[in-house]
Amino acid sequence: MVGKLYGIGVGPGDPELITLKAVKILENIEVVCVPQAKKGKPSLALNIAAKYLPEEVNVLELVLPMTEEKNELESSWQEAGAQILTYLEKGMDVAFLTLGDPSLYSTFSYVSRVVKSLAPQVEVEVIPGITSYSLAAAKTGVSLAEKDESLLIVPVGSQEELLDGLERKHNVVLMKVSRDFDFILEALEKSNRLENSYFVSRCGQEKEYITKDIKKLKGLKIDYMSLILSKREEKGETK
Repeated sequence: MVGKLYGIGVGPGDPELITLKAVKILENIEVVCVPQAKKGKPSLALNIAAKYLPEEVNVLELVLPMTEEKNELESSWQEAGAQILTYLEKGMDVAFLTLGDPSLYSTFSYVSRVVKSLAPQVEVEVIPGITSYSLAAAKTGVSLAEKDESLLIVPVGSQEELLDGLERKHNVVLMKVSRDFDFILEALEKSNRLENSYFVSRCGQEKEYITKDIKKLKGLKIDYMSLILSKREEKGETK
């Protein structure tokens, strides 16, 4: 009998922001997988979940590099899936820990598909977690959406797509803002959003930083774990 694979969201950083269901699973899990950008790098997800894990738990470190190189990515996913399967085939349940929610920009989706392709009989269950932007909204007092407002989540990549998203009448969450940050500032200003935007970094963690004065960050190195909440123009305002 094969084990079960769980994708568990441990939230953005605060160990108290983990669901009761996740804690119940973690307290009895046999193997936890922690993704690492490079071998030996400490895992924030593991640190968040540590207090809920059994002393005898097996920790499987999976090197999943942050790269745009497709072949390297696919190779790392295949290797990670194969490593996980060795435990599942022994009948051991495995939890893949991920920051935030496993369904949002998480390597779990890629790795779990590999596992299912290698062993279709494996049961996979996703335990959702609190997203960084949900906590950021709570910390800043920003309502993500009210009445007929829509919410757009944009991973910053293409400048054209970023401009298109900001020009629309949506409330916007900009993810992965460490890429081309100065251009993001220009885009926010051009779309008359700068005054209604918050920059949030390491939300719920020890080095949490929140500011509405985003202009002062121009030219600075931006932490990878940062985002921007941007509200649409209020009715009655002019461009």
